[in-house]
Amino acid sequence: MSSADRHSADVVQDQLGCALTWIGDNAHRYGGDPARLSLSGHSAGGNLAVNTAYLAAAGRLSSSCGGRPPAVHAVSVMYPAVDPVGMYRNADPLLGATARDMVAAYTGGSPEQFPERYQHISSASHITAEAPPTLIILPEADHLVPVAGTYRFVEQAAAAGVDVELVPVPFADHVFDARPGSIGQQAFRQLTARWLRDHGQGP
Repeated sequence: MSSADRHSADVVQDQLGCALTWIGDNAHRYGGDPARLSLSGHSAGGNLAVNTAYLAAAGRLSSSCGGRPPAVHAVSVMYPAVDPVGMYRNADPLLGATARDMVAAYTGGSPEQFPERYQHISSASHITAEAPPTLIILPEADHLVPVAGTYRFVEQAAAAGVDVELVPVPFADHVFDARPGSIGQQAFRQLTARWLRDHGQGP
C-alpha cells in the first residue's frame, strides 16, 4: 500500500501489533485459541509475518491501539523479503529496478539515506532465541527477492537457536504459487499444515 508519496514502513509494524492484540482478545469469540496463534505470509507479507512474530516473542512488539500483543507460536512464509537491503540492491536485469522501486516506496529511499529504517524492517534485526518455529519455502530462481539474503537469515536464525526449516524449490521463481491449484500452492498448504501439526498448532 506504499507509493512514491506514501511510505508506510514506520507505521505498519505497530498496526500489526494492534491487529494481533485484537485477535488475542477476541479469538475465543470465534472458536479460536489465542494460545495457538501462527502467522503466514508471502513476499512482503512474509517479512511482516516474521518480524511481527519475532518482535512479539522478544516482548518488543508495540500496538498502535494499546494492549499487549500475544505470543505467536509458529510462522510459515513463502519467498519472504527478510533482507530489504539486499532486495533494494537487486541487480537482476529483469526485475532489479522493480525490486528497488518497491523497497524505496516502502521506506522512502535507499539504505544509505535511511539506514535506521532498513534496520527496523530487516528480519535479522529481530532474531532472538525465543523466536517461534519458522518454516521458509524458497524458490531458488527468484528474480525479485534475492535468495542470498534468505539463506543468510536462515543461518543467523539457526545459529541463535531458532527452530527454522528452509525448503528450497529448484527452478521456481517469485509467486510460483500464484495459479489456483498449482503445485506451488498445494506445496505451501501441505508443508504449512505439517509444520503446524509438528509444532502443536495444527488440528
